Amino acid sequence: MARDAVLELKSRIGKSVLGKDHLVESMLIGLLANGGAEVPKNRPIDGVDQSDFFMGKADKPAREGILVWCADRLQAVKWRNYKVHFYQQETMVSPPVKLAIPFLFNLYTNPREDTDKQITDSWVIGPVLKMVGEFEASVKKHPLIAMGTPDPYVPSH
Repeated sequence: MARDAVLELKSRIGKSVLGKDHLVESMLIGLLANGGAEVPKNRPIDGVDQSDFFMGKADKPAREGILVWCADRLQAVKWRNYKVHFYQQETMVSPPVKLAIPFLFNLYTNPREDTDKQITDSWVIGPVLKMVGEFEASVKKHPLIAMGTPDPYVPSH
């Protein structure tokens, strides 16, 4: 079913979104909608329907940001064209180092996130922390599924 939804969406994607710098995440809802399947109702799904954006009917995606996790650690947050890093990690195998002051990057002017080209637009922290707070509130209401939980998972509520 998921493969068929992907193929159907691929055949419908508007050419107007190709080549643009946009946030492409939480595609499950749009894939299900365009593939004719229903979103599961037995648990909360963190997703938004991006169909209008992918089909060229909307100029902006339905979300402005995304939390970036590495294992159980909030590594960074991307919001609009900004990215805030809370940890520095040189390579995938090097140890993460918690930053006393987060790194701020404007991805339009510094797409490689070079640490010598950080920005000082500290106002970006406001919207970023709002996203983190919304996530934390949602986890209190709907706890995360523990690692190693057997399939099929059945929510307790």
